[in-house]
Formats: sequence, C-alpha cells, structure tokens
Amino acid sequence: MKSLSLIFTILFTCIIVNTQAQNKTIDLPPFGFANTKTIEIRKVSLSEKETLLEVDAFFTPGYWIRIASDTYLKAGDKKYKIQKGEGIVLDSLFWMPKSGEASFKLVFEPLPLKTEKFDFIEGDCKDCFKIYDIDLSKKQHKINIPKEFQQKHQVTKNFSTKWQKGKGLISGKIIGYKPDLGDVVFIYPNPITGNRDKNLVTISEDGTFKINTTIYSPTSLILLSDSFYIPLIVAPDKELKVLINLPEMQRKQSRLQRNIVSKGEGIYYAGFLADVNNDVYKISSEERKNRVNIDSIADLGADALEKHFKQEYYKEISKNNALKINDLSRKILNSKAINELKDEIGNIGYYLRKSYAKKYNISEKEAQVKYYSEPKRADFYDFYKEIPYNDSDILLSPIVSELVNDLLFFHIGENRILDIVRFLSESPKVTDVDRNLFKEFLEAKQNNTSFLKMKELEEVGMKYDDLIKEYDKKNRGATVLAKIWGTDNALLLDLIKARKIANQFADYEPLTEENKEEMKSFPIEIQQILIDENDKLLARIEENKKRTGFTVLNVPQTSDEQLLVEMLKPFKGKVILIDMWATWCGPCLAANKQMEPLKAEFAFADKDVIFLYLAGENSPEQTWKNMIPSIKGQHYRVNKNQWSYLQQSFNARGVPTYIIVDKKGEHSYQVSGFPGVNTMKNELLKALEK
Repeated sequence: MKSLSLIFTILFTCIIVNTQAQNKTIDLPPFGFANTKTIEIRKVSLSEKETLLEVDAFFTPGYWIRIASDTYLKAGDKKYKIQKGEGIVLDSLFWMPKSGEASFKLVFEPLPLKTEKFDFIEGDCKDCFKIYDIDLSKKQHKINIPKEFQQKHQVTKNFSTKWQKGKGLISGKIIGYKPDLGDVVFIYPNPITGNRDKNLVTISEDGTFKINTTIYSPTSLILLSDSFYIPLIVAPDKELKVLINLPEMQRKQSRLQRNIVSKGEGIYYAGFLADVNNDVYKISSEERKNRVNIDSIADLGADALEKHFKQEYYKEISKNNALKINDLSRKILNSKAINELKDEIGNIGYYLRKSYAKKYNISEKEAQVKYYSEPKRADFYDFYKEIPYNDSDILLSPIVSELVNDLLFFHIGENRILDIVRFLSESPKVTDVDRNLFKEFLEAKQNNTSFLKMKELEEVGMKYDDLIKEYDKKNRGATVLAKIWGTDNALLLDLIKARKIANQFADYEPLTEENKEEMKSFPIEIQQILIDENDKLLARIEENKKRTGFTVLNVPQTSDEQLLVEMLKPFKGKVILIDMWATWCGPCLAANKQMEPLKAEFAFADKDVIFLYLAGENSPEQTWKNMIPSIKGQHYRVNKNQWSYLQQSFNARGVPTYIIVDKKGEHSYQVSGFPGVNTMKNELLKALEK
C-alpha cells in the first residue's frame, strides 16, 4: 500500500513539473522601445494554449483608448494574432476612469515557450501602439559601450565663451534605434534671432547620425524626438560625441519600470565638452519634487508662495554650488534654476486662482477676481538680479534663447492690461469718449465687478497702437531691466534689443535707420548676424515680387451693411473660403503654409473654390504687401471700421477665423482657430456638392 502511495506521489509531482515546464510567466518584462506611454505590459504568461498579456493603461480621465482587432505579436518573422480582450472589447472605445489608470488583459495565439523576445504591434498604422523587444529571457544583456565613452572625461579648463562663427559638430548613435522612433530633429535656439527651426537628422539603420550646422558661439543644440529632449553643449568647430541608450531612457520614462535597476547610463559622452555635458545631464535628470501643490495653496497668498519658491531656489543653488563639477556645468545648472524661479513667480496668480477655484468649487474665472491685480512690493523684482546678465557663459545654457524672449516682454506693474489702460486714460491724446470707457474698465476692476464691454475696449485700444508702443518702450524689456541691473551695458541687454529688431523680420519689416543706429552699440558679431538676416529678408521680398497667383482687390466703397455683399459679388456662384487673418498672427501664418498643398490640389482638379483673405489695418500695410505674394488667393485689406463690422457680422472671436460660403451664397461652415487641412478639405467638398 505504501509503495502504491509513493507511485501516485511521484506521478503527481511529475505532472506538476511538466505543467510548469509548459508555462512561462514574466513579471514586468523589460523592453527596448515603445512609441507610447499610454499602455505598458505588467505581465506576460505563455502556455501551449495562449499568450496572455496583462496591460496597464495610463491616460487622461474621461478620454478613450482603443485596441484594434488586427493587433498581433511578432517573434522573428512570424505573427501571432490577438484572439480576444478581457476587461476591454476590441475595436471599441475604452473610456478611462477618473484615476486615469486602468488594467485589462489581451489574449493572443501561443508564442513558442522558448521565445526570448517579441514585439507588440497594435496595427500597421503610424499612430498604433507599438512596443519592441519585449524581453522574456530574464538575462542581463550587456550593452556594448565603446571604450572612448567609458573613459574618465577630461576636465575642460580655461574655456572662454565668446562670439565665434563656426560649425556645431556632433556624431552619435542611438542604441536600440527603430524607425518607429519617428523623426529626430535638432534645433539651434539662436539667442540673437530667436529662430528655432527644426532640422531633420538622418539616422542610419544602425542608429548612427551626424550633425553639422552653423553656430555663432559655444551653445546648446537640442536633439528632439517624441521620446527624448536632449540638450547638447557644443563649441564651434569642436566635435562632441554622444551615445544614446534608448532602452534605458525608455525605462526611466516607464511608470512600471522606473524603479527597476538601471541598464547603464541614459547618455554617454566623449569629445569636446564631454565633462560639462555629462555633469548637466546627470544632475538635470534627477527626479525633482513638485514645488507647487495645487491642493494646499488656495489661502496661502502671493507673498507666502513667493517666499516658498525663493527658499526652494536658494536650496537648489546651494546644492549646485556644493557639487564637485566643472564651473561651466554649475553656471548652466544655476541659469536653469533662476529661469524656473522666474517662471514660477510669474505664474503665482495662475497657481492661486487654480487652487482657489478647486478648493471652493468655483470657476477659475470667478477665482480670478480675487487674484487679478494684487499690488507688487517695491522689492518684488529684486530676484532678477540673480540672472547672470553680463556673463557670456550663459550662452552655453539651453534656456538662453527662451530667457531672452521672456525678458523682451518683461513688464513691471500690477497687470500689464490694467497699467496700459490706466496710461491711456491719463493721456491727453485720447478722446473724452474713449477715456470714459477706459475709466469704466478701471472702476470695474477696482470694485471686482464684471466688465461687459471687453470687445469694445479691445477695438478702441487698437486706435491707440502708437501710444501703447510709447508706453511699452518706457515700461517693458531692456529699459526696465537696465534699471534693475544698474547698467546700460550688459550681454543680455544687447540680446534683448537685438531680438526686438530680429522679430521685425518675421513681419517682413527690414532694418530701419533707427535700427541701424541702435545696432552700433552691439558687439560686431551680433551686428553681422542681424545684417545677414536683413539681407535674407530683402532677397525674399524681391523674390516675392516675381510671384504670381495672388490678387490685391480694391475694397468696395459702400455702406457697412453692403460691404460683404459687394466684396463677394465677383465670386458669385462659386464656393468661397474666407480667411480672416493678420500679419502678426503666428497660427494664421502657420495655417497658410499648411493650406498651400490643398490649394494646389484643388487648382489641379479644377475645383471651383475661391480663397479669399481678409486683413485689417492692424496688419501694417507694408508688411501685408510683402507677405501676400506667398499666399495664393484673393486679398482685401479693410480699414478699422470695416474690420470691426466684419468681425461683428461673422461673430468672429479672433484670428484666424474661417467661413465657407457655398455656391448659393449661404454660410455652410465657420470656425475660429485652424481646424486642420483634412477638416477644411472635407467642408469645402461638402460645399461643392451642394
């Protein structure tokens, strides 16, 4: 009897062992690259019957995600189709709960039990969820790091940051590169012009790439994709080498795997300024606590929140100063810290309004009344003295171009709109009727009551554009900062003034004699860059004069009530897309570029569509004339009263506003803000079919 019992025990044990051998479970499997942070794989279970993926989803509460029925796993060259979802219905909208987190299971055809790696592919579309190199081996895969990246970095000594035109040279490799990483671009945030053009980086199949671009000083170039943002500090004509460990960067970004032991460094450096890059990357990538807890600051008050931000800033500066790193690295880190403090203090009103609204269950607009115009103390802006305004090493910092732009619009006072309206109300150049409107606005703000004439205020304010410019010249940007810094001669002041001039070029406004006189005080290198940009603009203007495909129309001389009828009369019986725009409107200009291929497509297909552009006098005439050759279509530029009437007629909330008029003269579609080329195309086709 004992021997029979022993036989059954051994047999049962063998069955268990055999069953375990036919099943395989991996918790938190590592992966190489994912094109999404919305879904992550918590567990993979393999059996002879099926492959089960336990998935966690992270997305905006109240929004939906979807798993397609053509999802598959790929191991080697073979695909394993999805069979069903558990906790989610394939091809159906899965709405995220209030927590923004959810879990479900996906069942696939069985992968071979010996599978070590596979890919999760939701579908072959560009935006489908894809997770590559999901690792089931439980092995520690050693990453091959070339010797030059493992050596101790040579310390950069006696380095001088100065204006010097040359080439920014970077050679690199992305470990674990997949084409689905998408476009990788680099940006040179030019501290003088503010240009941030994206330049496509050509990446070989093995992940190697090179960058060779003109720069004007030691600086930061930004390497950018949907998966990373990497500032790279370079000097003219000196090569920096970079090795990007994509699996490690992905692990750090993962919610489920960020606390797992790392797979080496996220980035390795070699070449010139490698030590500085390494210092800045390692310290900047350390996880920082959130300095703003929206749930607890509602009744704190502006002064207390300001004090809190400054205390945290000084802690960070003390920490940076105690680090055993290159002085250049320290300066870059400290420049980032003061820039963050500037942003935090600038957003105090926003933080308090948001917190107050949440705590007392009111709208942010209602909460805004409480925090609209708290007066500033005399020493409120003293922290701006912490900005290294005359240290050329700030040119190395990735924030310098953004900082210059912010400082260009820097304004001292309670609230810029309030201050300008107060200035206009006291000006002898303002009419009595308009002055009364301005005073009415100020009284409403002082008494915390609603002001119902904002649209009228905006329209009246446009009449005094020259006065507003006069106010800004004395109370904004370099003029005010020079007083805070106690000098008229500083690097950042030169950059702010140069940026103001460079911004004219975007509006097709070449250098004026006044600009040229002001530029004489700039370093010769800054002067030359502005002259080069001006020459490019003049050449573009001349080229535009040769362009065709646009027509300037005379505005009909008629009553306001008949204005639109007369303007559209030449195009009777045709579909008309009316584009209300302005030369200074960035979204308008971006939309115009995006629409050009559609206009060409309609012209080629002989579609009877008129593209009609309406601008007002708030678009400077010469700028408008210089711009429109690049915008194929029919163009009107109306006066202030006509523009106001058209805005009211269309109930246009701003620019850009688009109105489609069908062949019968009826409005078939209207939207404020560019809805996208596909939407515009579909709406035009609908109008054509009527």
